[in-house]
Amino acid sequence: MGSKNTSYRYILLSFLVFQGCVEPFEFENESFENILVVEATLTNEEKLQEVLLSRTFPLDVNGAFPEQAARVSILDNTGNQFNFNETSPGRYVSLNTFSAVEGRMYTLEITTRDGKNYSSDASGFRGTTSIESVYGVLSQNQEGVPGIDIRINSSGTQENSGYYRYEYIETYKILSRYFRYREAVVNSNGEVVVVEKAIQDNTCFNGGESNEILLSNSTSLNQDRIVGNFLKFIRQDNPIFANRYSILVKQYGISREAFSFYQSLKELAESESLFSQIQPGFLAGNIVSLDNPGEYVLGFFSVASVSERRVFFNYIDFYNPVEQPRPFFADPCHLETFRTPAETLIIKDYAQSEQYRLYSYDPASGEYIFVDAPCIDCTLLGTNVVPEFWEE
Repeated sequence: MGSKNTSYRYILLSFLVFQGCVEPFEFENESFENILVVEATLTNEEKLQEVLLSRTFPLDVNGAFPEQAARVSILDNTGNQFNFNETSPGRYVSLNTFSAVEGRMYTLEITTRDGKNYSSDASGFRGTTSIESVYGVLSQNQEGVPGIDIRINSSGTQENSGYYRYEYIETYKILSRYFRYREAVVNSNGEVVVVEKAIQDNTCFNGGESNEILLSNSTSLNQDRIVGNFLKFIRQDNPIFANRYSILVKQYGISREAFSFYQSLKELAESESLFSQIQPGFLAGNIVSLDNPGEYVLGFFSVASVSERRVFFNYIDFYNPVEQPRPFFADPCHLETFRTPAETLIIKDYAQSEQYRLYSYDPASGEYIFVDAPCIDCTLLGTNVVPEFWEE
């Protein structure tokens, strides 16, 4: 379950904007309303399920306020209760692994530390989904910049609603632009010495999660099958695609009500100017206060079937590196050359600096060549630990 705090922040904006006619809007902290934010998707995966709780925050504050010390549980219509424990501020994880069962109805219940009670509508899922393929095709964006479209083919069983939400996790390989075997250090006597490098810093990995709302539906088609659904665009000059790239895609089969909620959330988040249009009011989800029915609660408790698929792409699968040179994370790179004994003090400064690394050393001539650290030490851009799932 990915965090959508950015989108919720846009919702807060829409809630604060004047209703009706367009007028200049000046934000004042006094107008801020403290609203419970719930992010919860129960899936048919056998795992530790998660619920995220936070509070809306003023526009002049960065980040969310986690809702701590709450009691969280999920109940089904057969009498089972699954309790959650707060593992980090605002993050609640089930005490045991469990999965949603097709045909059962589930309800999320929350009691905050100040004794306020909240509950969701009963939700369930029917039918399953399957990602048939994830693939890339040469394309260009609206500005004419060349790149790769990541697209999906998928299908669902007859019982499925035909509404889908997607999340993905990217992982990419980073190769240092320059390679080194040795490093320059200053010993206890204050002298610069060249030694074998202590760590592997030529090959690293990094990545990230999707931070936007991705939806599709097959309700207007004759069969529950999605062909060529666009997931994301990667520019040719984006270095995450410069070597080897992997994407893990998750497809959630969701209800029509959940799709409608996320669609409205997406439209608000993508609006060019929330202040230049008539606002429809607060976006209601399926979670309410049991103590005060008029209290606003932001969020949706969804029960979904999940399918996932991981694929790998290489730069050379789409581009000729001679005709379309690979982009680099570190660009430009500056090489600095010094020689002993005349420049010994400068060499010492560079050896102690975090901004530079030794590229080469010639003991015969006393020549040292240093380069910008990110150009030769990929651990500044990622981790040198190979992911367990990684394939070459």
